[in-house]
Amino acid sequence: MNKIEDIDEAKLFVQNLTNIIERLHLSKAKLNSKLKWPTNKLRNILGYNQAPLIDDAKSVRKLLGLQIADLLTKILDNAEIDDLSERLADVKLTKNTDTSVGSPKHNPVSYITVLLYRKYTLEDEFTKKDIIKSIPAEFANYSIEWNKNRLRKYVKKVKEVTNSENKSEHVFKLTQDIPSGIAGKAISEVGEDWLE
Repeated sequence: MNKIEDIDEAKLFVQNLTNIIERLHLSKAKLNSKLKWPTNKLRNILGYNQAPLIDDAKSVRKLLGLQIADLLTKILDNAEIDDLSERLADVKLTKNTDTSVGSPKHNPVSYITVLLYRKYTLEDEFTKKDIIKSIPAEFANYSIEWNKNRLRKYVKKVKEVTNSENKSEHVFKLTQDIPSGIAGKAISEVGEDWLE
């Protein structure tokens, strides 16, 4: 980012919020409430379904005690995020209490995240069936909807093939590496011992 006009403030704001939530293990529901935002507003902003407004940035700045420029013009480093820990102590997740997500041990997307992070590179192709076969058997009937989960920015359809059962099947690739923050959170939720 050499020029000031190249800065995407909204994207930086969302990335900073995401990093803070993941690093400090915050409850999105509690944080949304603490910001006095309407239900699911935080989830919509993080999912790029709703553009953040200047007032939203002001609310977050006030809660965090940061300069607004810090949220909109740069990615906060881990030390800066760690400094916010005490201020956000009342919005941290307690084990399995964030009802908006469900029990992490029963969240197939966490297993899929770990699998993609550990076993796949940007060159690898895979089908939904490949992924389902590689995660615990309890998710054998899970239907992956890439466009509706947290991995939607990292997976894209590259082609369609006919499988051995003479059925049409979509083939996917990673568009970018799964960020270590997202992967780390998934690993802390479901572990790695189930990986082959």
